[in-house]
Amino acid sequence: MGQAVNPGQSVKLGGLDVEFPYKPYGIQRAMMARIIVAYTNKQNCLIESPTGTGKSLSLICSSLAWQQRSKLDSRPFVSASYSEKQVAERMAKLKNRPCTCGSRPDAISELDELKNAKKGQKGCEDIDNDESSMKKLKLNPDRDETSPHFQQANKNKLKQKQPEMITIDSDDDDVNATQIITPSKYSDIKPKVCKIEDEVEFLDDTDNTTFRKPLSDSKPNNQENPDGTALNEMCKNCLAIKSEQEFVNEMGPGAVSHPTVKKIRIYYGTRTHKQIAQIVRELKKTSYTKDLKMNILSSRDRTCVNEDVRDLPTRNDKCQELVKNKSKAGSSNRKSNLETCQYYRDGNQMAADFALIYQEKETFDIEDAVEFGKQFCICPYYGMRALQDEADITFCPYNYILDPNIRSAMQINLRNSIIILDEAHNIEDICRDSASFVINTQQIDEILANINRASFNYIQGSSIREAYDFFKNLFTDLKAFLIKFNFVNDKFSRDGDCLARKVMLHHEMMSSLSAMNFGSKHVQSIRDNLKALRGDEDESGDKSSKDKRDEGQDGALNNQDLQVITQLTNTLEFIYSQENKNSSDYRCIVSKHLDRGTTPMGRNNNRSMADNDVYLYQFSLICMNPAIAFQKIHENCWSVVVASGTLSPIESLKTELGCNFNQVFEGSHVIPDDRIFSTILSNGPNGIDLNCSYANSLRLDFQDELGQVVRDVCRVVPSGVLIFFPSYDRMENLYQRWFTKGYINDITSAGKKIHREQKNFTSTKFDEELKKYHRAATGKGAVMMAVYRGKISEGIDFSDSAARAVISIGIPYPNIKEVTIGLKREYNDLARKNRPELMNGSMWYQTQAMRALNQSLGRVIRHKDDWGAIIMLDSRLRSSQCMSGISKWVRRCITPQTSYEIFRSSLQDFVALREGDASN
Repeated sequence: MGQAVNPGQSVKLGGLDVEFPYKPYGIQRAMMARIIVAYTNKQNCLIESPTGTGKSLSLICSSLAWQQRSKLDSRPFVSASYSEKQVAERMAKLKNRPCTCGSRPDAISELDELKNAKKGQKGCEDIDNDESSMKKLKLNPDRDETSPHFQQANKNKLKQKQPEMITIDSDDDDVNATQIITPSKYSDIKPKVCKIEDEVEFLDDTDNTTFRKPLSDSKPNNQENPDGTALNEMCKNCLAIKSEQEFVNEMGPGAVSHPTVKKIRIYYGTRTHKQIAQIVRELKKTSYTKDLKMNILSSRDRTCVNEDVRDLPTRNDKCQELVKNKSKAGSSNRKSNLETCQYYRDGNQMAADFALIYQEKETFDIEDAVEFGKQFCICPYYGMRALQDEADITFCPYNYILDPNIRSAMQINLRNSIIILDEAHNIEDICRDSASFVINTQQIDEILANINRASFNYIQGSSIREAYDFFKNLFTDLKAFLIKFNFVNDKFSRDGDCLARKVMLHHEMMSSLSAMNFGSKHVQSIRDNLKALRGDEDESGDKSSKDKRDEGQDGALNNQDLQVITQLTNTLEFIYSQENKNSSDYRCIVSKHLDRGTTPMGRNNNRSMADNDVYLYQFSLICMNPAIAFQKIHENCWSVVVASGTLSPIESLKTELGCNFNQVFEGSHVIPDDRIFSTILSNGPNGIDLNCSYANSLRLDFQDELGQVVRDVCRVVPSGVLIFFPSYDRMENLYQRWFTKGYINDITSAGKKIHREQKNFTSTKFDEELKKYHRAATGKGAVMMAVYRGKISEGIDFSDSAARAVISIGIPYPNIKEVTIGLKREYNDLARKNRPELMNGSMWYQTQAMRALNQSLGRVIRHKDDWGAIIMLDSRLRSSQCMSGISKWVRRCITPQTSYEIFRSSLQDFVALREGDASN
C-alpha cells in the first residue's frame, strides 16, 4: 500500500504520532484522523472505504497508536473538549446536590431531596414531621455522589511523596489512576472515613464518591466568602463545588476528567478466520509489533492439536469431557483412571505457559499457534482464550463479539474496550440473528432424549436433576403446543415443504409465550436452571459429583443442546427487557413442514401422511430490530468502529443499529479511473434485453444470451474471471444450459478452467477449491462461478491476475418468499411512524440488494496498481434508483455502451492497453 518510507517514520494525526509502514495515501491519512478523533472523544465511528484503499492497515495503525499513547500516559488519551465536557457534567451533578448554608438559593434543600427520594412510597405525607428521616439523612450531610477525586479512599492509603502533594493510586475501573489532594497530617486512610487536617471529612459512599479539599490556603473562620457567608458556615456540598472549581482552575480539566481503566483492550473482528490471517499479515508490516501482545480467538476445529479428538464429529463435547476429567483428576489425591487431555492446563497455568509464544513470535496467526501448541504440548484453543486479559489486541470472527451466546462462551469482556468490526456490511443481519431463536420438533426430540440420558445419572431431588426436569417439562410443553397448533384460519399458500404458517399478532405472541411458560415471570427460573446446568458443565471441575448416582457416569448435556437453551434464554431476556419494550420488535412464527427422509429419531417416509410424526413443526422468535443486540455492544465499550467498503446509506445504518456514530468517513478509491473498465450491459449480441428478472431467467433464449456474453468476456480477458449469480439454483441452471449449448466448452478451449462455489462446501473443501482456482488463474486462466453473499464474495483477496474481470448477473434481491424478508419490510414500514429516519420497507429491500452487489464488485480491484473490468449484466441497473446505489468508485467509471459490438471492442482495447503497460 503506497511507497515505503524509513521504518518508524511518524505521521502526525490528531495529536498522535502514528507509525505507518508506508507513505500513506491521502485517504488513509483522513481515515486515521477520523478514527483518532473518535477515540479521543470516546465516540463511535463508521468507515466506508473501497476495497484496496488500505482500510485494514489504517485501522490497525491508528488504533495501536492511540492505545500506545494511552498506556504511556497511564490513562486514556482524550481531547480537551472531551475533558471539559466531563468536568462540566460533574460540576452539574455537584450543583444538583442540596444546600444547607444558603449559598445557593436555587439549590434544593435536604428535605426536598428526602421527599423526592420517598415520593410514591407509603407514608410520604408524613415526611415533614419525620425527625428520624432527617436524622438518617444528616448522618452524612456531606455525601457527594459525583466528584471522583477521592474515590476508593477506604481502599487505598495515602502515599506522601512530597510535603506539598499526596497521591492516591487506584485500580478501580471508574476512577482516576492518580488522584491529587492537599497534604494531610494523617498518613493512613481508614475504611469508610478519611480526615484531612480535621477540617473536612470525607466519607465513603455507595458509589465510592467524595470531594476535594480546596487547593488554596484555608481562610480564617472569621473571613467571608464572596457571597457573604463565613467559610465555616458553608455546607460541605457547596464547599465541594468550590474545591472542584479551584482544582480545575489550578490544574486544568485534563488533570481531572479522564476516566481511568486498568487497560483498554482492542477487539478486532473480521467476517471469517481466513480474513484474520490477512489482518495479521498487515499487522506484521507495522512497527507496533515490537512491544505488542496480540491474540486470536478461534474454534476448536481450527486449533485442536489432540489427534484423538480433532477429527471427531463430537469434538466440542469430547474436549469438554476431557477438560473436566483433567480438573477432577487434579483436585483428587487418589489416582484417577479418567481419560484426560495432555494439552490442557488448569487456570492461570494455561495463560502463563501459552504466553511463552510471545518469546517465539512477535505476531502469530492460527497456524503459528497450532504449531506452538504441538511443539510445547499445550492447547492453542484454551491457551489463546486465557491470553485475553494480557493481550493488547485480540483478533476474532466478529460473530464472537456480536452474538451474546458465543461472547459469553469465549469469556469476552467488552467493558471499556475498543471494538473494531471490519468488513461488517452484514452487521444488521448478524445482530438480528443473534437476538432470534428458531427450533423445530426434530431438535426438540433430540434435546429431550439427551436430557433423559443425562438426568438419569443424577439423584432425584438434586439441584442438577431438578434443572434437567425443568427443561424436560419446558420442551415437552413446547412440542405439545406446536403439534396442537391451529393453522385453520391462517391464509397461506403452500411454499415448497412448508404446508402451513402462522405469524402471530403481538398480543397472540405474548399470551402464547406465557402459556408455554416462556413469559416474563418465567425468565428468571429459566436463567437459574440454565446456570445449574452450566455449573455442572463448568470446565474448572465437576461441582455436582455428590449428586451423581455413579461417579464413573458422564451426566453431561452436549454442548449443542446447551447452546440452544442459552439462545432461548437470551432471546426471552431481549424480549422482556425494559418492561417488555422490545416485544414489539419481535415476530413469532409457527410453521408446519413435510419431514422428508429418515431423521436421527427414526422417522421415515413410509409412515402415513395422517400421522403427525411425518411433519416437522417449527417455532421461531424473529428479531426485526438489530439495535436490540447491538446495544449490548456499544453501551459498555470505549468506542465501536464499523468498517466496510459497502455501508451506504449511512444514515439508515445508524438508525438500524440504534447507535450514535458521531464520526463518519466515506472515502473514494485510490486507483486511477483509467485502470477500471466499468459498464452496465443492457443487450446481448442478439439484441435481447438483459433484464435479469426471475421470469426472464427461465427463458432459454435469455439464458443463451447471457452465456454468449460470458463466453466473449472470458475469451478477451486474461487470467482469472469471477462470475456472480443470484443463487446456487440459478447458477446450476445456467451452467447446465451453457454446457449443453457448448459455451462452457468454448471457455475451456480458450484455456480457462471452470471452478464453482458449492453450497455444501466444508471449510476444507472450500479452501482446496480456492487454491486450485488461484493456481489456474495465475497460469493459463480460470473462471470462478460464485453466488452473491457467498464466501467468494466476502473479503477474499483476488488481486492482480487472480481476478482481471468480475461479471455480475442480475440484482441480488433477498428472496421475497422467505418469510423473514417480508416481515422485515412490513416492520420497517410500521416502525417509521416512530422512527422517521428509518428506511421504509421497499428502500430497505433495495439497499440489501445493492450492498450485496457492491461487495461482489469489490473483489476485482485490490490495490493502487491493480486493474480490471467490471461488467454488470442487468438493464434494470440503469434506473436512477439502482444507479444511485452502486458504489461511487464504480459508478464514476461507468461508460455507456450503445451496442454490443462497441462493448466488445472497448473491452479488447482496455485489456490491450493494460497488458501493454505491464510488458513495458
